[in-house]
Amino acid sequence: MPRRKLSGAALPPLAAALPLLAAALRAGLTQGGTWFWGDQALIDLEARNSLVGRNLLGVYDRYGWHHPGPLWLALLGVFRWLGGGSAVALVLGNYLLQAAAAAAIVVAATRLRPGLTAWWAALVVLGYEWSFGAERLGTVWAPYAIALPAALLVLLVADIVASPDPWPSAIAAAVCATFLCQTDISTVVVVGALAVATPLLRLASGARLRRRGDGRRTPGPLWSFQPGWGWATGKWRRSLAVLAAVVVVLWLPPLIQQLTTSPGNFVRVYRFLSSHPSRQPWLTSLRAAGTVFGSFPLRLGEKVARRDADPAWLVAQSLGRRPWYLVYLVVTVAAAAYGFT
Repeated sequence: MPRRKLSGAALPPLAAALPLLAAALRAGLTQGGTWFWGDQALIDLEARNSLVGRNLLGVYDRYGWHHPGPLWLALLGVFRWLGGGSAVALVLGNYLLQAAAAAAIVVAATRLRPGLTAWWAALVVLGYEWSFGAERLGTVWAPYAIALPAALLVLLVADIVASPDPWPSAIAAAVCATFLCQTDISTVVVVGALAVATPLLRLASGARLRRRGDGRRTPGPLWSFQPGWGWATGKWRRSLAVLAAVVVVLWLPPLIQQLTTSPGNFVRVYRFLSSHPSRQPWLTSLRAAGTVFGSFPLRLGEKVARRDADPAWLVAQSLGRRPWYLVYLVVTVAAAAYGFT
């Protein structure tokens, strides 16, 4: 690939990561240093212990168990070690991980559809970073650390479904899914749903209804499949072995902890979940969902907590008072039109 073309392809991922890189630089130049307290202080200690093998689990939870695995903590521990154990190095490492996730989202979107898709994806990521806040994404806290990798996992699953060779994306999706599950146990539901749906969606995407030239169905099976549209594509045996090895290596630390400790962490999590049934009313759950899914872009600029779950916001506020929302609508319609052409 010519150098000019390669450099052009790198611009959209770099643009998506630029706000996080700038925030990382700003954090590194902050006078007076960085001081941790609360959860961040515990994460700093756990990152140090994970790198040297003293901690085989994820972030500690106040209910007496840990999140499943140490992948995020170990990565932070590497940056912490490179920075001489300073708190600033941990923060910079977290920013760089988020920047890598932002760039990977654009790359994954480009694999799905080359061309202007890269810039559309970069624009969406930039909008999310602007709305959510680059400083918040860089905060050393597990719920923020999974935001961009969760979006990346969805795109990787889409690439597995649509690509003639699903194995590179499958290996990347296994790493991303492991990162999510080990960092925050609540993502297990989403990851499990995607894991079940992925092979079914790939099977459905390769199916074609058998019809003759005149439009009538041909005799025989109702459905046929494109040649080579299964999982046995390319060097699939080697790819499957690599995928299995990656999963085993990444999940080995929590498995060792489970087998060498009584009760192990998985047992503690099971006991907690089985002995603490949720009795939240549906109204509370729906309001929480409205807060999550309506925060961007529907309530862009609204900072009052009492309006978080107010479904009348779109009616009460005229579009003219939200110019950025108008821009978002135009960009969304244009992106949808481009996607269907």
